[in-house]
Amino acid sequence: MPINRRPLLFELFDNKESTDLLLEMMHGGEYEEVRAHAKRSPSEIEEQLRLFVSGKLPGDQLHWAVRDFESGPCVGSLQATASGGALYVGYQMATQSRGSGKATQALRWLVQELRRLSPEMPIRANVSIANIASMRVLSKNGFCLIVEGEGGCQHLFQLLHEA
Repeated sequence: MPINRRPLLFELFDNKESTDLLLEMMHGGEYEEVRAHAKRSPSEIEEQLRLFVSGKLPGDQLHWAVRDFESGPCVGSLQATASGGALYVGYQMATQSRGSGKATQALRWLVQELRRLSPEMPIRANVSIANIASMRVLSKNGFCLIVEGEGGCQHLFQLLHEA
């Protein structure tokens, strides 16, 4: 499948709206109809990110729907979680978007935003030891393996700081 370099839109969900997104993920959803209830301005999104990385946002997670173009279908989701002095990132792509480069592009955007607002906080990701494609996405975005899982466990990756 050719890599799609079209721009992606990242639609921020609040904690209640993220339940819809998570239900779609749990049911192997294809995401097309998932929408945030309210359109947020760039300044509102920026404020949510700032509150999140400073630990002042109620809850410890932010969720985004990943869209192909502004009015296009939802092609996946992103998540950032604050835990134990680190930021953890997660992503899941709709089946039809896997292998297209969209996960790499979406994670790159999220990492840049988190790094811009909190340059010293470690950024990590947990990945199933069977998910080779996800490990490639992390590697392309500057993550390296720091804890190797065994059996059915997960690997832990951390973003390397730029020199």
